[in-house]
Order: sequence, then structure tokens, then C-alpha cells
Amino acid sequence: MRTLIALATLLVSTVALGAPLPARSGQTVRIAIAGHRQKGIGLRADSGGWRLALAGCAEAQLAEVSDVTDGATPSKWRVYVAGGALRFSAPRFLPGHAYRVELRSGQTGFIYLYPPAGKSARQRMIFSDEDAATDPAPAGVTDDGIAIAPKGVL
Repeated sequence: MRTLIALATLLVSTVALGAPLPARSGQTVRIAIAGHRQKGIGLRADSGGWRLALAGCAEAQLAEVSDVTDGATPSKWRVYVAGGALRFSAPRFLPGHAYRVELRSGQTGFIYLYPPAGKSARQRMIFSDEDAATDPAPAGVTDDGIAIAPKGVL
């Protein structure tokens, strides 16, 4: 009886995990998600974003893509397989982020989008005194840059 319960538990957990993505492009990477290391696929950017070539996927198959990057705002998109691949365009998907991809056929996996060559995923802003001297202060702002805002009526 115990063997039957253990076998049923193993079967259910295997189905819940799903089959791995049938990727034909990218390289194997380890992605840290919520403190755990997961096997994933690293994709390099080309002129139109990132492309994940898939083996044996039907055209127009739907994939759900979720941002799983630590500290990022959770977001989810639906992307269709076109030309045997999933396309991750630069405005929607961010370099340096990890995504969970789940195909309607039950195949799942993680991808990491490498920043384009010569660019970093993180950007740094530097403010100088010259910037403050050239920008005129808007009306209602004091010399130290603090604006006075009236309170609303309660």
C-alpha cells in the first residue's frame, strides 16, 4: 500500500513539473530564482531582440511567459510560436531578466536574456552641479530645490 501511495505521489509530481522546453538555440545556464538554482537557457540578443528556436513545436502555439527575476515587478505575457521560434522583443522583455516559459503542450523551462553586446543590464545615472545650474527651477520651488505643495481640504 505504501508503495502504491509513493508511486502515485511521484507520478503527480512529475506531471506537475512538465516536460522541458525543446530548445534548439541558446546555451545552458544556471538561474537563481527565489534563492534556488534552476537549469535554464541563456539567449543572446540579435537585431530584433532574442529568439528561442524550438524543435517540433506547432505554428501558432501559445506560450505563457512570466518574469521571475528577483526584485522585478511580476508580469506575464502570451507569445505565439512563429517560424518554429519564440521572439522576445526588446521593448517588452528586458535584458538581464529571467523568464519562465510554459507552452500549451505542457513543456516548461527558464530562459535568461543576456544584455546586447557592449551594453550592461544595469545603467547608472550621474548628476552633477552643472545640470542643476542649467535647469531653471519651476514656479513654487525654493532655492534649495524643495517645492511647497498645499494640503487638500479634509
